[in-house]
Amino acid sequence: MRLTQNTVLVRILLFVAVLVMLNLLVNRNYFRLDFTADKRYTLTKNTKEIAKNLSQPVTVTAYVSGNLPPQLKRVANDFKDLLVEYQSASNKNVVYEFIDPKDDDEIKQQAIQSQVFPQSIRSREKDKFEEQESFFGAVIKMGTRQAPIPALVDQRGEPLNFEYILTSNILRLDTTQKNTIGILTGHGETGLSRLQQALQPLLIQHNVDTVRFSSDPNAFNKYRTLVSLGAKTAFSQDELDKLDAFLESGGRLFIGLDAVDGTLSERRAWDSGKTGLEEWLNDKGIMVEQTFLIDQQSIDITIQTVIGYYGQQPLYGPANVPFCFIPRVRNFYEHPITEGLEEVYFQFPSPISILANPEKEINISPLVGSSMRSGTLSPPQTFNPEREWTQGDFPLGSQTIGVAMEGKLVGETESRMVVFSDGDFAQGDRQQPTIPDNVNLFVNSIDWLEDNTALVEVRTKEIESRPIEKFIGEEEATSRNIFKWINFLLPILIVIGFGLFRRQRSRNQRKQWEVQDYTINESQKKS
Repeated sequence: MRLTQNTVLVRILLFVAVLVMLNLLVNRNYFRLDFTADKRYTLTKNTKEIAKNLSQPVTVTAYVSGNLPPQLKRVANDFKDLLVEYQSASNKNVVYEFIDPKDDDEIKQQAIQSQVFPQSIRSREKDKFEEQESFFGAVIKMGTRQAPIPALVDQRGEPLNFEYILTSNILRLDTTQKNTIGILTGHGETGLSRLQQALQPLLIQHNVDTVRFSSDPNAFNKYRTLVSLGAKTAFSQDELDKLDAFLESGGRLFIGLDAVDGTLSERRAWDSGKTGLEEWLNDKGIMVEQTFLIDQQSIDITIQTVIGYYGQQPLYGPANVPFCFIPRVRNFYEHPITEGLEEVYFQFPSPISILANPEKEINISPLVGSSMRSGTLSPPQTFNPEREWTQGDFPLGSQTIGVAMEGKLVGETESRMVVFSDGDFAQGDRQQPTIPDNVNLFVNSIDWLEDNTALVEVRTKEIESRPIEKFIGEEEATSRNIFKWINFLLPILIVIGFGLFRRQRSRNQRKQWEVQDYTINESQKKS
């Protein structure tokens, strides 16, 4: 039976009324469904708590030019959407505004004074590319303090992790007292100059300073956490006793220990290290083995090798070869330190064994491990990039590379310690940057030691590359190509199938209506 005009009108009015009611409800009670895999449009629990408990209102002023290319406009819209979430979570204690400087010199000067500078952005206009000066940043203000966001994208043009940028800066502006992290020096350790990447996130919630062992018994009193990264020379017994006293007082300790000494910068034999920390850690319940851990899941390095011959003359060229002494670690155990991590590189690590010691009340949790195709080599070793690795070189399963320890490490006082069998993984600066998750692993460890993990979940929220392990390698090329074609053709076939289904359904409806009309006409004739 066909719908009458009045019925159609009533249904339209009901539909409009429902939309109006929904709009009123949404305005009164803001919510949004987020189907992204990394929940990029949903604030984490810790962020909501920080926003809810602000000591004073926060204002976010975004300086966004109107002449941006479409991809940057989408980024600006995503930034605005997230600010709406902050406003809702903070009971409107976070307010925001978007300003287009256009030709207003006063606003432009205001943006520059807030350290949001104009950028040269390439855009396409009338089938040609043009460079134009645009503003694309923001400034966060809380009282008299402020924190600039010079650009909403990184150097590659990719959107920033907005939640981390906003939450970390708000937390920094709202924090008046910070604990101080002590970076130990005096034994050839990694200094602050090689930790520039890690310093930026560390300084949000902590102060960082260098410290040496001294005769002063109170030298470590101002620190809650000490960090030893890549010590090269031996610790004296007096210095080890001072580390024990620090832990006994409730202090926390991070150790990146090179139990073996490998390097790519010097062509010399790689041998075992000897700092005295090895035996000291044995007494705490772990053993950092003095062997080289090798992993089939490793990085590639580029070397010059013979690629052919011109007559009798060899021709040399670059080639990528696996370097199994630097594993690409993707095996993370469940722990606040490893939350959200994707991949970390370790340079010349060693296996860590957990020693059974029922007399000590210590909880030891593995953090990261090598792949299931791992092995060990005893020192000394020499640099041989052309070595042909075989399956027999990797007879072991996953080997632990880092652990977290908490409990009565020394005496009767509760304390914490984090140990990794690589003292170089956190190194990174502008000249030689490391990958983001190496920095995240180090900073997360410090946050956990400090009992301050508010930013851990937010810091690692972005999803990086997640290759399908099954399709990696030349031997899987056929499977990879099949998967690509399925990925390409399946959406097209679904659309075509849906179109054919709708076409057939329309035909069936028309036939049904024709039969009904014919029946009605026949009935009218008979009557």
